[in-house]
Amino acid sequence: MRKLNLDYLEPVHDSVKPNATTEFWRRIITPAECEELLHVETAWLALGRGFSGEQLDPQRMIFLDIETTGLGAASMAFLVGLAYYVNDNLVVEQLLALDYPGEADVLHALHERLQNYDTIITFNGNSFDLPLLQGRFVYHKMTSGFPQERVDLCVLARRVFSRRLKRCNQQRMECELLGLQRQNDLSGSEIPGRYFRFLKEGDEGLLDSILLHNRLDVQCMAQIAAQLCMQLSQPLDCCHEDDLFDVGRLMQLSQLDESAHACYTAVQGALKSLAQKQQAELFRRQADLQNAVRLWEKMCGEKCAETYPYIALAKHYEHRLRQPDKSLAFAIKALEVCSDLEKEEIEHRIKRLQRKVIS
Repeated sequence: MRKLNLDYLEPVHDSVKPNATTEFWRRIITPAECEELLHVETAWLALGRGFSGEQLDPQRMIFLDIETTGLGAASMAFLVGLAYYVNDNLVVEQLLALDYPGEADVLHALHERLQNYDTIITFNGNSFDLPLLQGRFVYHKMTSGFPQERVDLCVLARRVFSRRLKRCNQQRMECELLGLQRQNDLSGSEIPGRYFRFLKEGDEGLLDSILLHNRLDVQCMAQIAAQLCMQLSQPLDCCHEDDLFDVGRLMQLSQLDESAHACYTAVQGALKSLAQKQQAELFRRQADLQNAVRLWEKMCGEKCAETYPYIALAKHYEHRLRQPDKSLAFAIKALEVCSDLEKEEIEHRIKRLQRKVIS
């Protein structure tokens, strides 16, 4: 586990102070990891919601993260962190309100910057950042001007990693995907209290850790986005079968059936039977009964410990091929591995099939 190097975050290349209520900073971030998004297939960021396969231009993307005085709709957004590309450099910009009136200036500056971008990328922004900002724009009687294309990395990360990681917050993503672990980082829950102390005491030193936390959030979003694109573009390179299975489900959801089949076929170990079940159902929905039956038979041959393939074949032979004797044989096998909850239904199926065979 390597520690995050913070040295390159400190130099201030541009500083503008519009008035006494706000401060804006801009910094150029230069590590090679921040350039990865410029060289990957960014179309994968739209996976799971009408995937079109069209590239999203990284030069027209803007990453956003906010710090607020609380979680409620009336909370003030006192800091907006932005990241965007200028040529091959990732630029991090922070818009800070030094008191309550400064929020309007921050929102005005944000609105101006958003007009230059087609895609806004957040982490859990669909649930928190964007709705809260929209409310603050309305409060100040201003127009938000959010780009139409929105990507929430949290939603995508949960679809790919939730089975393995359970929790998919941003710092866990940084640790698991990027190998980064923040040192002495301020907890998000401490930020409102620290900002209120700043308002009361006027000690600007209280803002340092807030600014650093926010800077890391927007910077690392670009790296997380790049890693997600690389993993989704080459799913068979997944190191964890949990991820491979979840990528298969995401591909299936996005109607990328060929990729979904490839992922399911590659899954081995404890998730193999579950992947086979997903793949067989995909074949069935594609009306490819030949491959569905082949997979059901393979699962039965491998002595699957659940009833799914036996019942699927029992239905196939009874209703499609009109062969109740073969259907009965698979129903009996299903009874051998069924749970107590399934037993009554399977016994009823067996009795009905026995009557058909006799008649």
